This record gives sequence, structure tokens and C-alpha cells, in this order.
Amino acid sequence: MSHIRGCPFCGSNDVTCVGGEGIPGLRVFCSGCGGMGPVRSSREIAVHDWNFRPELQDLLGEAYAQYERAVQEQDATRSTDDTATDELINKVKQLIR
Repeated sequence: MSHIRGCPFCGSNDVTCVGGEGIPGLRVFCSGCGGMGPVRSSREIAVHDWNFRPELQDLLGEAYAQYERAVQEQDATRSTDDTATDELINKVKQLIR
């Protein structure tokens, strides 16, 4: 049985694979925010597709790269105590990994 990763939308770990009872196929569902993965023919495929998010990782990676370029361009004017920005950078780095 494959481990289901937390929700990419809200971060909740309250996720499960659901289906049957009038629902065609299976999908991963987040009880935290109602987020759902794509409907698939088996639990293994539904969990795999929920866990593997290349589009999200690509978008986050590109957003981070753009942010890094902007920071480098404006580094001279950036405050040395920019805690909020540093926290955002760390969150993005964690999401990309």
C-alpha cells in the first residue's frame, strides 16, 4: 500500500483514497479543504498521480527562480532584516524539495 502525501492545496495530512458507491473510479480526497485528485481506475494509480505533481513542482521551481533573479537585481535595496521574505523563500524551497 502506497503512502499518500499531504494535500498540495492546504498542507493537510487528512487525505484518503475514496471511490465506489456511485463514484466511478478512485481518487484521493483531502478532508481539510475538499481538494481532490484525478479519478483513476485503481488505488495505486490514484495515489501515484496525487503524489507525483510535476506541474506543481515545475511551477514552483520557475517561480522560485524568478524570485531569486528579482532578489539578485534588487539586492542593493533589500533590507538586511527582511524576515517575511526569508520565510517565504524557505517555504518555497521546502515545497520544491
